[in-house]
Amino acid sequence: TSGSLSLGTSGLGDVVAVSGRSYQRTETSPNVWRRYNSAVADASAGNFVPSDISGLVAWWDPSDSSTITLSGSDVTAIANKVNGGKSLVTYGNSPHIATASLNRKDVLSFVADDGLHTNGVLPVANAVTMFFVYDAQNDTKGVMFHSGDNDYASVFEYNGSYALMDNASGTPQYHVDGAFAGITGGSSPSITRGGWHDIISDNTGWHIIGGVGYNFSAWASQDFIVFNYNTWETSGLLADLIVYSSTLSTSDRQKVEGYLAHKWGLTSKLPSDHPYKLYGP
Repeated sequence: TSGSLSLGTSGLGDVVAVSGRSYQRTETSPNVWRRYNSAVADASAGNFVPSDISGLVAWWDPSDSSTITLSGSDVTAIANKVNGGKSLVTYGNSPHIATASLNRKDVLSFVADDGLHTNGVLPVANAVTMFFVYDAQNDTKGVMFHSGDNDYASVFEYNGSYALMDNASGTPQYHVDGAFAGITGGSSPSITRGGWHDIISDNTGWHIIGGVGYNFSAWASQDFIVFNYNTWETSGLLADLIVYSSTLSTSDRQKVEGYLAHKWGLTSKLPSDHPYKLYGP
């Protein structure tokens, strides 16, 4: 590019727009930028898919229309992309599809009383890793997941000072957008519900959230419920939801984060030292 061009001091992998064109910073010493568009993004995504890692028991993907069952505009079921895996079906009211809502792909839209649950028990126990791509849309409180006995995981509440965040679901370490968020769940977690709310909700937009180290042994005979928890219904948008029956290593966790970031156009969320900041796994 010739002439005067100011791209600022954005971080590695960040994309900026100048005079109607987008550029991505690919090196920092010296600063190197490349023209960036949807074709470049698609070419940088890599060939990895979540099923490349063993232990995958659930992968629900609302952007894959072949897995979606509709009744009018209601999403009544989402098939599991794992062969023979449990589907998600309506629990309470049905969510809806938000068309081309994130990186030109469809996502699920939930409002109060909308929910989904598995049509059977997930084969998970005391070593579980779970990823979800979520925009909480400034909701005030919610339970992301719970069992038929109302054991729950990942609770957030505006200004909530309650310490209990993961009930009968172990003490997972939460990674938000590819970095450890300083949050360890459990009955005495390292952050309050209100602090968790401030990180993933409160108009902070889309996030890639990974919980490594859930213990779902107490859920062994219960279905797995997504949102819709008594009066703690969650409003927002949900993209991929992925579950492994193991505690993933750091390298495998980062592969899934990189896959999700490139698939959903969220690479700017990843830290600059993430191995898949520029190119997918």
